[in-house]
Amino acid sequence: MKKIWIWLVLALLLAALTIPVAAAPSASLSASKTSANAGETVTVYVSVPAMECKYGGAEVSFDSKVFELTGGKWLLSGTTMADFTIDNKDGVFAYTGATGISGNILELKLKIKDSAASGKSTVKVSLTLDAQTVQQSIGITVACKHKYDNGCDTTCNLCGEKRTADHSWDSGTVNKQATCTTDGSKTLKCTVCGETKTETIKATGHDYANGCDTTCANCGETRTTTHQYAEVWKTDSTSHWHECTECGDEKDVADHTPGPEATDYTPQTCTVCGYVIKKALVHTHTPSEEWVTDETGHWHTCLECDEIPDYAEHTFDNECDAECNDCGFKREVGEHNYLAKWAADADGHWHECGYCGDRLEMEPHVPGPEATEFESQMCMICGFELTPMLHQHEYADKSDADKHWQECACGHIAEEAPHIWDEGTVKTEPAVGVPGEKEHTCSVCGAVKTEEMPALEPAAPRQEGMLVTMDMLIVAGAGALLLCVLCLVVGILIGKKSRKHSEE
Repeated sequence: MKKIWIWLVLALLLAALTIPVAAAPSASLSASKTSANAGETVTVYVSVPAMECKYGGAEVSFDSKVFELTGGKWLLSGTTMADFTIDNKDGVFAYTGATGISGNILELKLKIKDSAASGKSTVKVSLTLDAQTVQQSIGITVACKHKYDNGCDTTCNLCGEKRTADHSWDSGTVNKQATCTTDGSKTLKCTVCGETKTETIKATGHDYANGCDTTCANCGETRTTTHQYAEVWKTDSTSHWHECTECGDEKDVADHTPGPEATDYTPQTCTVCGYVIKKALVHTHTPSEEWVTDETGHWHTCLECDEIPDYAEHTFDNECDAECNDCGFKREVGEHNYLAKWAADADGHWHECGYCGDRLEMEPHVPGPEATEFESQMCMICGFELTPMLHQHEYADKSDADKHWQECACGHIAEEAPHIWDEGTVKTEPAVGVPGEKEHTCSVCGAVKTEEMPALEPAAPRQEGMLVTMDMLIVAGAGALLLCVLCLVVGILIGKKSRKHSEE
């Protein structure tokens, strides 16, 4: 260690002669944790900002009753010398020339002694860099070894810190028994600390066997009840009755009243409650061995009752199949329906029956001209593509107002079809004199078109006036006839009077 200090002193003297005096360096301390329990180790780091340095040293100090230095090392690379002595709590380092350093440069390991008192304790570091010294400190809190009187004590005897603790209560001693209508009480004692507390025992309430029981089993108090008889009949093999839903009491007990005797398909039941006295005889069909058929179906007939339990229609593979797949019934079929359009695969072409797929005139393909950039090689008879064109179409979706299609950059068009418009969505409701607007969307390509909805017509003006009925016409006619009769009578009377005056 003496040699190390000699080297450090010489380095300091050399520095004093070769470099000007610099400002005191800055440094900071940090710890892996600032609060720890006895027996745990805390790591303290010494860090500096970016700077250049030739040599340096550090010395650490602390309360030896609290901490024990268990490790120390320089976190520097490229040094010509770097040493830290745990026993002396100090160390030095040196470079051959000015070298950049930054960040954590020294690591210290401090173990908290088992006997350390709780509380905050300070760790100090004196750091020297190129003959300039800075001192820094950091506080480490030693956690309290809490001491309580017992498991229920909530306050530490050493530091006064509070904690939550639950008593462990026994089952308690009854002081007063609860009755049906009054509360009781009991005293409970903590098995840890001996503390006691009193609890209420709730009144038990009356104890009745069921909703119809009139006497309490505990205190003998009586009450008035009413049976609750169900409307649905209860039954056994001989009788029926109505039963109380609370206690099972029975009323209206009577023997079954048998209905008509059981048949093959109908059971004998009680005419009052519906109980099945005798089950239906359940006739089991004995089907014939051979199928019975007609033009449309087939079945087996029961040999005992002539019923048909399994009728089904004939099944054929296609229009050309003459024999039913189930019963073998044969029907008359016409000739094959060979389609004029060629059917084809890679091997050849043929005419195919549209009903059953039977093939006619199967022949090999007749190749046309060789495939080119935009023309495929096709069969000259059926048009089947033998060799695709050298150009590979890359289609993009296209559309106009009437249709949609896929179009390649070469101009080839595929899957051209008219738009399929949905029912449309009303965008603007029509009003009187103002048309509305409805929007339709193609369900295939998503194209949108707008349709005008006709404007609403103004309401027709109401026609005011009298409604002429047949009764009114009859009355009017009768009135006119009466008026004519009166005019005729008046005319006759006036005529007679005129003649009388003439005669006088």
